[in-house]
Formats: sequence, C-alpha cells, structure tokens
Amino acid sequence: MLRKMLLGAGIVVLLGCIGSAWAREGLLGKARSLFKPIPKTSPALKNNPLNRDKIELGKMLFFDPRLSASGLISCSTCHNLGLGGVDLQETSTGHAWQK
Repeated sequence: MLRKMLLGAGIVVLLGCIGSAWAREGLLGKARSLFKPIPKTSPALKNNPLNRDKIELGKMLFFDPRLSASGLISCSTCHNLGLGGVDLQETSTGHAWQK
C-alpha cells in the first residue's frame, strides 16, 4: 500500500515537473518573440557622439548623492549595478524612508 502511494506521488511530481518545463518553454518562446537581446555596445546617438569625458561624467553623476534633496541618495542607491541595476524591492525606498 505504502509502495503504491509513493509510486503515485512520484508520478504526480514527475508529471508536474514536465508540465512546468513545457510552460516555461512556452513563456520563454513568448518572451523571445517580444524582446530582443541587449546589444553589446550602446547605439550611437545622432549629433551626440559618445566620448570618454561623457562616460566619466555619467559615472560621477550616477554615484553622487549630492544631487538628491537629502544629499544621501544617489542613482546607485536604487539602481544597484551589482544586482543588474535593480534593488529587488516592489517599490524603492526614497527620502525619509518613503516608498
């Protein structure tokens, strides 16, 4: 009796995994049809060529908390580059701990 229950449970788990894999592949196919891969380099902007000085300025501004009202929050506070530019929160925390 116990063997039959365990075998039945194993089959249910196996079917669930197969169904889940099919669902993921369907979702992945849909995502691939909607989104393009991220380009390896930034596109060139017309009449605004990219140069080393602009890149350095962008880095300085991105990490500078003096641009915020409190002087404590920079772009990198919420857009953590170590996490792919996100903070993993549903709503980011702002000034005075506001959501």
